[in-house]
Amino acid sequence: MTDNNHKPGEKVSDSGQYQERGPHEQKVIENETTAIEGKTFPPTDKAGDHWTLVDKTKHKRSGK
Repeated sequence: MTDNNHKPGEKVSDSGQYQERGPHEQKVIENETTAIEGKTFPPTDKAGDHWTLVDKTKHKRSGK
């Protein structure tokens, strides 16, 4: 897997829209999720699938 592919339950490093992909990178029709940095990825519909970042959230971090 590349750095852009994430397993269910893995910690999210970049907030954004993620699309479910199969073991050979095929697109899983209409299965996307919005993942938030620091949370974990949700389960996929099928074993062996993973989440791929398709649109990173464009925001500025607050000065906390």
